Amino acid sequence: MFGFFQPTCPVGLEEKVWIEREMRWLAGLFGARRFREAKLIRLDDLEQFDGDEAGLIGFVRDSLQFHGETDFYHVAGQSSEKIAARFIRACCKSLIKEVTSDTESPLGFSVDVLAIALGGTIPLANTCLKETQWADGNNWFRWRFERLGALPAHLYGYGLAVWCWDRGEKDLRFRDELRPDAREPFARAMTFLNASADCVYCDRPISMSVTAAEEGLADSSPSVQLDTLIDLSEAHTVHSSLSEQLGELLRSDENIVALYTLFLLRNHLEIARHQIEAIGDLTISESPNLRHESLGLLADLAPDTQHLVHAALTRLQRDAEPDIHLAAIRLLSCYPNAEEDVISPVLHYAYEAVRQASEDLGVIIEALLALGLTPDEIRDELSQYSSDRSTQLLIDQCLEIDVTE
Repeated sequence: MFGFFQPTCPVGLEEKVWIEREMRWLAGLFGARRFREAKLIRLDDLEQFDGDEAGLIGFVRDSLQFHGETDFYHVAGQSSEKIAARFIRACCKSLIKEVTSDTESPLGFSVDVLAIALGGTIPLANTCLKETQWADGNNWFRWRFERLGALPAHLYGYGLAVWCWDRGEKDLRFRDELRPDAREPFARAMTFLNASADCVYCDRPISMSVTAAEEGLADSSPSVQLDTLIDLSEAHTVHSSLSEQLGELLRSDENIVALYTLFLLRNHLEIARHQIEAIGDLTISESPNLRHESLGLLADLAPDTQHLVHAALTRLQRDAEPDIHLAAIRLLSCYPNAEEDVISPVLHYAYEAVRQASEDLGVIIEALLALGLTPDEIRDELSQYSSDRSTQLLIDQCLEIDVTE
């Protein structure tokens, strides 16, 4: 009654929305009706073709309703399940190339999601990772891992749940045929989807009108919010009336929603300028990704963010993430005349980069130049920290000093 023990999604929000969007895109190419009428390929179906590869391939073709050319090739000694998985993937790759007229090979992720939508999940999930163990004659115990497919087992399980939920499947006894790390996410996902209907997969046309965007951003579901943010990013346009809603999403409890909002705002700085305080708050987030992206966006918003220089100094002095150090340094380099001493902490980090011969040294030296130090001053400061010839050459190269003798 207080929301305790509510079913939860077995996959992360970003994975969830990605696979649902991918299925929606494929439904737009092939028609949702084809997915809803597809027949699930079961293990019993495959076992009847043990030793009969031609019969197995014919069965898979009929199940997928595809009789075109593929890049499938014979490999001796494989089980019926593995042959079926490889052939399903080959057929789906050819299907996507036909529909999209893409001369290059489609991404493996799209191929595997199409295989899920056409009923091929069980053989793909069960063969996505194979472990072989054996002992040789010298008392050595050996093992080998083999990966087949682009998705991990839990995403096959979630994708199958979305497919079954959309079709209104009631008889789910086939789940016992799935490997355990796909079966458990499938069962949890079915419970979650039946209880919440929180899924962005549908066969509706995508509309990025201002009204549709406002409704999507205001939705209580983080899935819908994230889906809308991605659509806005792909549309390359954001109406100024969405500014306040984007500011609210920067304060979302879902870090991935706040992160995608930052991604969107980096391409729309005129809107981001209205949310500088909310962006500044993210520099002290518990998420390293949010700290890094917010510092980078604040640097893009210079000179309107000078009052946040102290936050950048704090991150430089307290954070352990090199990427966050560089983002903070980039923000500090925008304000050479800041009231606080920003050169000393940047120099300190430069010393560490010299000691470790870090690839980041060039970025740090660029920041020191922006902060007003001359090349000679930088060289004198850093050279005293290392007498190694290769390090001296690295410093000179970053300063574009002639190193020929």
